[in-house]
Amino acid sequence: MALRYPMAVGLNKGHKVTKNVSKPRHSRRRGRLTKHTNYVRDMIREVCGFAPYERRAMELLKVSKDKRALKFIKKRVGTHIRAKRKREELSNVLAAMRKAASVLVHFHAADKDIPETEQFTKERFIGLTLPRGWGGLTIMAEGERHVSHMVADKRRELVWGNAPF
Repeated sequence: MALRYPMAVGLNKGHKVTKNVSKPRHSRRRGRLTKHTNYVRDMIREVCGFAPYERRAMELLKVSKDKRALKFIKKRVGTHIRAKRKREELSNVLAAMRKAASVLVHFHAADKDIPETEQFTKERFIGLTLPRGWGGLTIMAEGERHVSHMVADKRRELVWGNAPF
């Protein structure tokens, strides 16, 4: 606010006062993500995974059909802005999945010459929990293998194969 001068006329007329600093209204922070809400959403995503329409949209994004994915999501969520936000979220999840797939899993085994066909034991394997995009899937890895060479199926058994993306 402009300076006030002790004058009776003019733009800055009136008595000099210090303005009270008012606390911001609660309505100003409406819709902002809190730590607790974020935690709950992460937990739900980890337990439940993705909705079928989200999985289909992720498939469209994997093959670079961004515009088609936006149209598909818009049909499901209702508005263009929400659809853009959802598409951005899903593309971030896919990027996190790609990043996690390139991570090397290191661990020190007591005896490395045990064949792979032998029963998986807790001492010989390390668990790697991947980010939200995998729905809280835990993949077990032996030695120094790329996670991209491992795919865990619905029964959470260890399956060696191509990456899912």
